[in-house]
Amino acid sequence: MGHSQATRMLETLKSVLKSKGLTYKELAERCDMTEVTIKRLLNRPHIALDQLIQLCEAADTSMNDILWMMENDISKYTSEMSREQLKAQLEKPALMEVFIAIVAGSRRIQSLSDKFGINLPSAYIYARELEKLNFITLSGENIELVYPLSANTDFDDSPEFSSMLFNARLEAIKRQASSKEKAFGNISFGTVILTDAEFNAYKERFTVLQDEIAQITLKHIRKPSDMTRIYQNTHATFESTEPLFPVENLVDEV
Repeated sequence: MGHSQATRMLETLKSVLKSKGLTYKELAERCDMTEVTIKRLLNRPHIALDQLIQLCEAADTSMNDILWMMENDISKYTSEMSREQLKAQLEKPALMEVFIAIVAGSRRIQSLSDKFGINLPSAYIYARELEKLNFITLSGENIELVYPLSANTDFDDSPEFSSMLFNARLEAIKRQASSKEKAFGNISFGTVILTDAEFNAYKERFTVLQDEIAQITLKHIRKPSDMTRIYQNTHATFESTEPLFPVENLVDEV
């Protein structure tokens, strides 16, 4: 195994350990090795195949999984949106809907027209605006995605955009809840009480799940299928440092 490939595989394996919340100490115990040996194996530029297989098995993953993750590293395919891209979507949210449709598989102007029930010139204008923002490139009737996809946002850096998205999704939830059709695949609202350790464990498990869903989504982005649907994801768990609703005096102080 070449040094370059070995390094990439070891870096991917370390990402797996992190996502599973596995420490070097725990991995060492599973492999019946010392923690120092594990650190050395994971951080040198080469490794024997049998040692790599042993580490993968101890991490409850497989060589095939590692190879697939190397080929489909989500971080290579997505990036943060630029300020210009965020501003344009704030001013014209329809651009975001059109981009999502393109990502989901509508890679021709005609397919955008059919999906949204708009005329071809309008579909082309939307696509042209997205091209100017470097979301896509146009080649006649065909649409191609620009990689890495400008798909990530950080709430702290773009609170206005994130709030717009969150509120729009809540409105969609209310509309679907009042309809006779099946509204949701899975949704819940509630309050949980946890220790810091329990909350950190919850975050780690949720991160693993999100990574798995992201990989599945990436597979469908790269090879669009007519069988897929678009699902909106709304999830937020944060410390309740303030009441959700104001608590005021009911009577004046005597």
